[in-house]
Amino acid sequence: MLSNDGFALLIGVDDYSSFDASRRQPLGTTDLPGSRNDARAFWRLCRRVGIEAANIRVLTSPPLDFRELPGAGPENVAPATEAEILAKTAWLAEHLAAPRDGGDRPTGLFTYSGHGDWLPGKGLVLCPADVAATGDADLVHAVPFHALNALLGRGVAAENLTVVLDTCHSGAVGAAGAGDRLTHRRLGSLTGRAPAGHVPALEQLAGRVLVGARPDQVAYQAVVDGQFRGVFSWALTVAMEQWRVTPEGSGVRLDVSYGKLVETAGRVLAALWLEQTPELHGPAGIADLAVFHACHEGCLAGHPGDTTAVPNGVFKAAELDGGTDNYLIYTITQGGTQIGQILVTNTEGGGYGAATEYWYMTAGISSRSAVTITPGTSQSWTTPPSGLGTLSFKMANSTSWTRATRSGNIMTYSNLTTGEYEGMVWGMTETAGVWSGTITWWSLASTGTLFQPGVARSLSPVASSGTAYYITNSPI
Repeated sequence: MLSNDGFALLIGVDDYSSFDASRRQPLGTTDLPGSRNDARAFWRLCRRVGIEAANIRVLTSPPLDFRELPGAGPENVAPATEAEILAKTAWLAEHLAAPRDGGDRPTGLFTYSGHGDWLPGKGLVLCPADVAATGDADLVHAVPFHALNALLGRGVAAENLTVVLDTCHSGAVGAAGAGDRLTHRRLGSLTGRAPAGHVPALEQLAGRVLVGARPDQVAYQAVVDGQFRGVFSWALTVAMEQWRVTPEGSGVRLDVSYGKLVETAGRVLAALWLEQTPELHGPAGIADLAVFHACHEGCLAGHPGDTTAVPNGVFKAAELDGGTDNYLIYTITQGGTQIGQILVTNTEGGGYGAATEYWYMTAGISSRSAVTITPGTSQSWTTPPSGLGTLSFKMANSTSWTRATRSGNIMTYSNLTTGEYEGMVWGMTETAGVWSGTITWWSLASTGTLFQPGVARSLSPVASSGTAYYITNSPI
C-alpha cells in the first residue's frame, strides 16, 4: 500500500429530523438519502491514496457502523452534529499545522455532503444533523464558514487542505427538502432561501475548495448505479480514480490538477443533464496545482510533469480487490443459493499467501443464469477467516491485462451511465474433487478493479462483442 501521512474529515448528513420537528412538518421531509454513501466513497478514496485509518474521522447521521468502513474502529465514527463538526475540524487543523521532518506539513481532506444554507449576519453555513429553525430567519446549530475558518486559519492548517462541498446554499424559495421524486433527485439546499444580492460578500472556506454548484444553482443528489449519491461527490471520486496516484515525500499526489479535476467532474454532470456547474476556489495558481500536492510557504503553483491533461491510470493489477486491509471475502450466489466464497489476500498471514485468491466452491457456475458476486469488508489477520469450507483451488491475484475482441455469450455486468463493463467466462470444472480449467475476465476500462469493497455485481449471460481488456486466470 501507499504511504501517506495525510489526515481527513468526512461528513455526510442524511437525517434532518430535528429541522423537520422544529418546523412542525412530517419527519423525513428534508432528509437526504445519499450523503452517508458519499462519506463511504470518500473513505475508500482516502484508503486508496494511502491515508491510514487512524488519521480519518467520519461524521454521519445516522452514524455509520465502523464495521462498514474497511480498517475502521469505533474511534473513527461519530454523529454529524454541530459540536462534533467543530471538534473534529479542530482535530484536523491541529494535525495539519504540525510540521513534519523537513519543515513541510501533511495534506488534509475535508468533505461535506448534506444541506447548506445562508443566514443574515452569519453568511454561508453547513447544516448538521441537529440544525433547527428558530423563527423565520435563523437556524440554531448551523455551522458558519467563519467558524470553520477560525479553526483552520487562512494559512498553515488550510494551506494543504482540500475541501469538497457537495451542497448548495440557495434555490427556489419554498423548495426546502423538495426534489423531483420521479427522476430520483433531491436538492441540497435546506430552506431554498436564495442569497440574491449578497453573493459577492459571502465568506468562502479557506483551502483548496471544490464546490458542487455555483451560488445561484442547486446541488443534486440522485440515484447513480442503484443508490443515492451526491452527484458531485460521485463525479469527483469517479474522475479521481482515472489518474495515477504518485508517491511524493511523506504523502501522495494525483497526476491531475485541481482545475482539470473540476472540469472533468463538470463534464460528467453535464452529461447527466444537470444544471449544476462545479467551481474551484482558492489562492492564485491553485488551478494548475496537482491534487494533494503538499506545499509550504506559498508554493501554490503548477509544477511541470506533475499532472497530465488526460487520465494516466495504470492497467488493472487484479480482477478482485483485496480491500484496504489484509484480506477480503466475496460471496458467490446463483439462483438465490450461495455456491461459493473467494478469499482475496493483500498480505501473507493466517496460513495464506499474499496477492492470492482462494476459491471455496460448493458448485460450479452455470453460464445460463445470473450470478452475483458480493464483497464483505476488509479484514485484518487478527480476525482469522472462518467457515469457508474446503478449498477448491487458488489463483494469482496479480496478472497482466491485454486487449482483444470478445465475441459470443459472456456473463456480464454493464452500466450505461458510468460506462462500466465487467465480464466473466467461467471455464472451471470439477472431477473427483479436482478443479481445473480457466476463468477469463473482461473489462472496458484499463484502471481499477472489477470487484471491490462496497460494490456487489450481478453478471448475466448476454451476447457480447467488440474490443476490451481481458485476462485468463488458471489455478496454481
